[in-house]
Order: sequence, then C-alpha cells, then structure tokens
Amino acid sequence: MDRFFPPQPAETLPPTPPAHGWLLLGLLAGVVLLQDIVWLVVLRTNRADWPSPLAIAAMGLAFAQAGLIPLLILWGTGRLWMRCATALPLYLFAAWLATRGTDGNLRRWLSITLFYLAIVAAPLVIARLAGVRMVRVGDAEAQAGSRQFTIFGLLTLTTVVAVVCGVARWLSFPWEEIGAVATFAIALAGIPWLCATVALAPVASFWSPVAVALVCPLAGWLISLTGFPPRQPVELIAMCCVQGLLTVGACAVARLAGYRLIGPGRS
Repeated sequence: MDRFFPPQPAETLPPTPPAHGWLLLGLLAGVVLLQDIVWLVVLRTNRADWPSPLAIAAMGLAFAQAGLIPLLILWGTGRLWMRCATALPLYLFAAWLATRGTDGNLRRWLSITLFYLAIVAAPLVIARLAGVRMVRVGDAEAQAGSRQFTIFGLLTLTTVVAVVCGVARWLSFPWEEIGAVATFAIALAGIPWLCATVALAPVASFWSPVAVALVCPLAGWLISLTGFPPRQPVELIAMCCVQGLLTVGACAVARLAGYRLIGPGRS
C-alpha cells in the first residue's frame, strides 16, 4: 500500500484539522438532499426524461451521490449508525432521481441502485480490512489505519446487511438483464473508486481532473455497449462526466473539512 499512500513529510499536512469539519460534511449532505428535491421538481415541471440534458445531469447527480454512500459507510469516521442513517435518504433520493429521469419504475431503480452500491462497496470492504480509512488529520484519534471494526460496528453492519438483503428480496430486480446491469454497475463503479481515492489522497495534486478525464469517457463508452440504458455513447459519457465532477467536488469539501485517506501503519 505504500506506493498508493506513501509517507509524507510532516509539513505537507495541516497540524490541526479545520474547526467544525463535521459541520461542513453535514452541510454537504443537506445541500445534496435539497438539490435532489429541486431536481425532482425541475424534471417533473419540464417533463424531462432521458436523453434530455436535464435528465442526463440528474442521472449524473444520482449516481455520484450513490457512489459516495459506500465511502461514507465503510471509510468514514464517527458512529456507524449515524453514517447509515445519513446514507439511507441519499440512497432513496438517488434511486428516485434515476426513476424520474428514465422509465418511472421506482422499484426497478431501487434494486439497480442497490446492486450498484454493492459493487462499489466490495473492494472498499477489502481495503478497510487492509487498514485503509478516512481520518481527520491532526485529530488525536487519527491513528494508523485499523484492520478491524469494533464489535458494535460489526453488529450494526450485520444488521444493515440483513435489512438490505430483505429489501432486495422485495424489490423487482431485472434478473433477465443481469449481465447488462452488472456491466453497467461495474463501469460506473470505476468513477468513485478512482476519482474519490485520488481526490482524498494525503497530498492534493492535479490528478483529480485527470482521473475524471480518463475514467468518465471510458465508463460512458462501456455502458453504451450494454444496451442498458439505450446505446447513446455521447449522452452516457456526459452523464459519467457529471458524476465524476460531482464526486471530486464532494471529496474536495471533505478535504476542506480536514479528511484524508490513510493506509495501514500510517498516522
């Protein structure tokens, strides 16, 4: 992990975190949810659906916030139940936005979004168990990356997984399109995997926009090969670029709040 999270000189990191960093993240979550409501009204008022520019932007927002949910739950700090409580409305509104921008089938998009979350979360769980996590630089609690969850955290996470599995059984998943949906989810998942990791690296660099420029067009092109949604490469690339930019923007707010990724054995 040292090549991804190399040790940095002390002067490159702030000695103390910005005051009220948690408030910045709370405001970010509040702004995202408020923006969701505004977009839902705009889509309904203009009767906009795919592939109109409004629907493309709304879909990019939906997948951006959905892709950040596993990062919040698995790599975030603070109480796990609070992170899960914050993630729930983000998930519901993301699926609702996708519904309003496409075919209007809410149960279908709830299931697809949930599948997408699972795809994004899978490598993040492995990374967390390897000792990667997000901390506030300068806090007394910002110690070396932990390879363990607390007992209460494991119980909470197990409960969340059980609830998610129960919800998944109720949802109408398009099993007849599982291959296309899986390719769709994996291609989109590359955006939070790369863009968020680069944006939250210990030292800021110009690689965030480079990551967006590289991974987003590739993701849009891969999605266009699945036929789900319709094969429209330009529109899908635009959607993925919106997702990448919003992902980097949200991570920039986390950086302003003093949060960074650390690897195992790094403080």
